[in-house]
Amino acid sequence: MAMRLVGVLLLVLISSCATFSPLPVSPPQLDRLQGLAHPGQVQLSQYRITGSSSLKLAVVNSVNVLPQMQSYQSFSGEFDRMIEAYVREEQTLKADAKTILSDEIFLTSIVNQLSSRFAETFQAEDLRDAFNKGADYVAVIDLRFEIVDLTPEIGIFEMPSDIVEKHVADISVLFINRRLEGGPDIQIKNAYVSKRPGKGPEANIRLLLNDIKNTRLTSLKRLDEELNKVVVK
Repeated sequence: MAMRLVGVLLLVLISSCATFSPLPVSPPQLDRLQGLAHPGQVQLSQYRITGSSSLKLAVVNSVNVLPQMQSYQSFSGEFDRMIEAYVREEQTLKADAKTILSDEIFLTSIVNQLSSRFAETFQAEDLRDAFNKGADYVAVIDLRFEIVDLTPEIGIFEMPSDIVEKHVADISVLFINRRLEGGPDIQIKNAYVSKRPGKGPEANIRLLLNDIKNTRLTSLKRLDEELNKVVVK
């Protein structure tokens, strides 16, 4: 996440006594099948699922999902502190931020998209658990969120002309059948570079939150479009 955003806010109100801890960095991405299958065990060979409305689907989170969620839970708390320091109508914005920054809500949106296409959808711990419970397919969900600060370096008493950030919201959904054949494999790579003039702490916070929201919504929309192509009821 962009630590310099906090620096920009503090420079705008240089007399403020508020301080903030470093913002979290997106956790390192591990192989999404780590702990679920041996290397090379799942081979991609399926490119479409037909008749999904009569099939049972189990949803399994990759090894990356929990660390990702924990990282953004920490950032959500830090975001609240910035809102408390600089926003007048803080409770309304806090509620919005809690929803927008929630990886759990984002993950639920993905599961809902999958559920609408299958006869039954349930959560499972791993592949064995999923197939023991009668799943025809497993959907392994993987997430990656990141905000990279690209704002030019500035002197301590200077204000940048623009705030530049790269917002990343990646989703992958790998389907695996009972024969451990992989596919379809949907991978949404979504990186959006935001460039905007610094407008003061409250406006900067609101604009940042809006960029996060729009990036995530775009990723969900693209996932829905890809599912329409490869999962046929």
